[in-house]
This record gives sequence, C-alpha cells and structure tokens, in this order.
Amino acid sequence: LTPPSVRPPAVVLLPGEKFFVRRIPLTPGQDAALQVELALETFGPFSPAQIFHGFCPSRDGRQALLFAAYRKNFSAEEIAAWATADVVLPEFALWLAPTNPPAAGAWLYESKSVLQLIAWDGCELPAGLLFRKTDHTPAEIAAGELQDEATKRLGVPADSPRRLGGKTVI
Repeated sequence: LTPPSVRPPAVVLLPGEKFFVRRIPLTPGQDAALQVELALETFGPFSPAQIFHGFCPSRDGRQALLFAAYRKNFSAEEIAAWATADVVLPEFALWLAPTNPPAAGAWLYESKSVLQLIAWDGCELPAGLLFRKTDHTPAEIAAGELQDEATKRLGVPADSPRRLGGKTVI
C-alpha cells in the first residue's frame, strides 16, 4: 500500500479592488453571519445570492468588517479554479484584525498595479479599505486621491499615508 498523497492547503487570494468593504456594528451574542447578510441587503442592489461575501468579526463581537464582490466580476474559469481551494479570501485579508492595530491614520500598500489604502481609526478592525488601479495614473497621484477619499469618507487624518513595503505573509 502507498500512503495517500498529502497536498498542502490551497489558498486563493482574490484581487481586493473587486470588493467593496464596510465596517458594520454587530449585536454581541447574536448570529454574526445573519447580521452581515442583513447589512449586505442594505448596501446595494444585489441580493446575497448574487455576490461573494465574507466578514471578519472583532474579538469582542461588537463589529465586523464585511467584504463583498459581485459574482459577475469573476469569470467562470476563475471561479472553477477555486474548486480545490481550502480557503478563498480577498488579498487584503492580511489587514484584518491584527494583534496590535495601528494608531489612527492611513497606510498605503502597493501591489502589482493596485494601491490599497487601509484606514485605521484606533479600533481593532480597519475603518475601511480603498483601492485604486495605477495602470494609467502615476502612483503618487493615485495615492493622493485615495488619501483625499479616506479623509472625506472615513475621517482619517489628512496626513500623508504611511507606506508599507516588502513581502507580506498571511
């Protein structure tokens, strides 16, 4: 007999810019998944069946960062490729619920041709995440636009965002 082959867990990271991200309040002690689905219904024209979604609850259960993407943002081939994956997450999963959340402000991370701005307001979960493709826009201009949007929408300080660099590990 030969032992069964052991394959490493497959993790698929999806492009973050295909998702919308919102931090929502939760009622502790109640079903968080149900609360997230109800919140999703208030955010847009798509029913939960038309979107891929997930969430990361805070440790105290008082809030969650929900993320969702319209199913049509992904091709049939992309979706089929996930069938063998153990976990499918947006690439920004590494910013969810760190052990020591950063102080209030904005953090900028550039990956491929996309800028990610992670806005923190002192809570355990990010206040929000914003994305901008830089294919046809210089990264510095896109970074300025993201910072302006984060200041207006999420209330983060208008200071220049701190840059994150190097390799990241989830």
